[in-house]
Amino acid sequence: MKKTTSMMTRILITVLVLFSTTVPIFASTATETQNWKEKVTEYQERRQELAVLRSSVHDKVVTIRTNRLENKVIWAQNQELRAGIKLELNELRESGVVLDENLKIQLKGLTEQLKTKYASLKETSGDIRELTVGIKELIKARDTEALDDIYAQVIDIQLLRSELLSEINALLSEISALIP
Repeated sequence: MKKTTSMMTRILITVLVLFSTTVPIFASTATETQNWKEKVTEYQERRQELAVLRSSVHDKVVTIRTNRLENKVIWAQNQELRAGIKLELNELRESGVVLDENLKIQLKGLTEQLKTKYASLKETSGDIRELTVGIKELIKARDTEALDDIYAQVIDIQLLRSELLSEINALLSEISALIP
């Protein structure tokens, strides 16, 4: 009997020890699980916000890169036209051909228009760089409104420059056509 009582006491103590330690473990596990679920939810919300930000920014960045490439192509055409005009004028000087006064007046007028277009183009030089200085901080801060505003301004400047470059190319083409 003494053995049975001793055995029963041991079993009872073991059960009490197990029960007293398992309740706090389960309670802390429930709290940890809840905290973990909250962290996962927060993480998913942040990822979703970033996905929306990336998609809106991506479209604008693609537009900006396309505009920049188009402007570079127009500028290359501009350089070709200027080089062609320079060669034509040098050939005229070397051959000793004298231009008609009416033609000189037309060329001077077109040259003045070119100077004003180049001056307008020079005024916009560096504007995009100034606008894009703080973009990384805005992306980190997830300030979509400010980013949209900056990207819209950059696109407007690029379109203005593209228009000016196209007008310059048209004037250069006119000059090239006038030179005999």
